Amino acid sequence: MDSPHLPIELVEEIVVLFWSDDSLQVSPQDRATFIASSLSVNRCWSAIFLSIASRDVYIPSPAFAFHLCDAVQFHRDSSQPKSKSKPLQFRTSASCSFFSSTFSLCSSLASLMPQRCRSLTFQYVGTKHPSQLFIQKQDYEHSLIGSSIFSLLRCLTPPPPSKSIHVKPLSPLTLNLHTISLDLHSCTTPSLFTYYKFHSSCFPPQVSSLSIHFHYPSSISPSTIEQEFLLDLSSTGVRKGCLEGVHELRLFGCSVSVVRDMVSACPAIPKLETCSVMDYLAFLSPSPSPSRSSSPPSERPQTKPKYTSDLPLHLIPIRLVQAHQHAIAKIQQTQLEIKLEAREIQREKWRRVGDAGEGWEEVVRALGLLSSNGNQRNGNGNGVGKGWRERMMARIMGYKSKKVLLLPGPDMTDDLRARLGEVEEKLARLLPRMESSSQAESHSQSQSESSESDLDVAERLETDGSARDRSEKQRQKLIDLRLEKVFLEKWLWAIEEGEKRKAERKLLGMGRGLKRIITRMNVSSNFGLGLDKLSLWTKRSDEPKLEL
Repeated sequence: MDSPHLPIELVEEIVVLFWSDDSLQVSPQDRATFIASSLSVNRCWSAIFLSIASRDVYIPSPAFAFHLCDAVQFHRDSSQPKSKSKPLQFRTSASCSFFSSTFSLCSSLASLMPQRCRSLTFQYVGTKHPSQLFIQKQDYEHSLIGSSIFSLLRCLTPPPPSKSIHVKPLSPLTLNLHTISLDLHSCTTPSLFTYYKFHSSCFPPQVSSLSIHFHYPSSISPSTIEQEFLLDLSSTGVRKGCLEGVHELRLFGCSVSVVRDMVSACPAIPKLETCSVMDYLAFLSPSPSPSRSSSPPSERPQTKPKYTSDLPLHLIPIRLVQAHQHAIAKIQQTQLEIKLEAREIQREKWRRVGDAGEGWEEVVRALGLLSSNGNQRNGNGNGVGKGWRERMMARIMGYKSKKVLLLPGPDMTDDLRARLGEVEEKLARLLPRMESSSQAESHSQSQSESSESDLDVAERLETDGSARDRSEKQRQKLIDLRLEKVFLEKWLWAIEEGEKRKAERKLLGMGRGLKRIITRMNVSSNFGLGLDKLSLWTKRSDEPKLEL
């Protein structure tokens, strides 16, 4: 049966409508089927399709990108004079849905793209299950998506100019290519940015428009997409200012980190075209509509909502930034609550110290407010000199003693006394103020009990409540000041007692040292004996003293 013959204009209109009309929202599977079918209709249809497909090139799978990359390299090498071109070898690492037509299609596109190609679109569909979509791990699919985009764009990018003055810089392979689009279905940020960082060495310099669009399965709720993907703040690794030639940037369904890094990578863009999060989440779950074939052209699904903003680009979309700020505020509030709770625990500890009376030292050690050395040298005078060899051996071996939190010492005496004076001044100012306020409250209550209306009663209750709050705050402040005063007084007493004990130990050590010296002198010579006799003779007042 012969193929049906249609007018060339009608065939061109059909191909252009299906291939380049964004309102149809053609899936990658339908596009792959259309490619295989268009090459099998007849020569006229195939020629028209190749002319349109080479103008707006669509890459439906990573395998097709690898095949097209090989074909472009083959035609570029064969076009150069005196070049020994190798036979074309296609990769077989990834599957493609149209094996029979891959060679002829890629070869034709590679020969037509240098003169006709004006846009390049990567339209990929991930194979992950929706439950495994947001698991961030390096897998085979990530390597295919990112490396295929990297390979093809690097093939279309001329090498950097040579430092030699005799070599002219190479012109781009596709001079008319000005638009690159990445249309990723059921993919996440690592699928693209793990293996492709938009470096200038693998991005055509003549491209002025860049579009990145992430699509998500309808089975995943919008809240899950927002929490697991859109609020992601991890860096993508894209260098700042690496895309200087891009003047138009479109980002749809991208996370905050992608928007931030891509905006910093494109310093020449005047505005950012993106999709608000609310509109995008509503776009994910559209209302049910009749089939496409029965609906008129006016009822076809419209393109995704867009807006252009002159605001700072890193603030778009604003809802994501607000959610991030809300999370930061919540963390700060939690930290403040933790600090207040720790402060209240510390106050309770000092209250217990104030209520302990004479046994306050044991309470302080039990609560961990003041730690002492293991030998308990400051407890009483009986332990003086014990464990001297053990301490010296520990110092020689490099052993670190237990850290003392609040070790009393003479260097803190002045500060403690100054603080004690401040506390006493505050108490002296606070006590008369509390007495005057209590007298004023009692006087106002006695006057208001005579005759008053309901409005006066309400006002009085309100003022009484505020006055009660003020008095409660003053009472709490008074308790804290008294506790602090008791603690400072006991601390100063501990320092003074420690100084006394230290002086006694010093005198006792000097006496023992003098006695040890005398003993050694008695053993070595008779000079010590003379000193002993001198000390004995000086005690007797009735006997004559020995003259030396």
